[in-house]
Amino acid sequence: MQNAHGRLDSGDPLARHDFVVWARDYVGLVREHIRIEDQYFYSLAAETLQPADDATLKARFERIERVSQGSGETERCQSLRERMRALAAAW
Repeated sequence: MQNAHGRLDSGDPLARHDFVVWARDYVGLVREHIRIEDQYFYSLAAETLQPADDATLKARFERIERVSQGSGETERCQSLRERMRALAAAW
């Protein structure tokens, strides 16, 4: 997708098609990933974890978010999302 995006900027007539193909493939991968999580991991977690584990997990995930946000990763992802929105809107 990044390659096709760069080619769009340089006027490559096939770049839009390539970007759309790769974007659709990526969306398919993300949807499949979410489906697997929903069908397998959530039920496994529900069977394994106790209600008391929720607070511990929540605190640990919050700590991970604080650390990762400090690295600039969140901002990088948000910037990428906004660039993709602008690109799609321009079409």
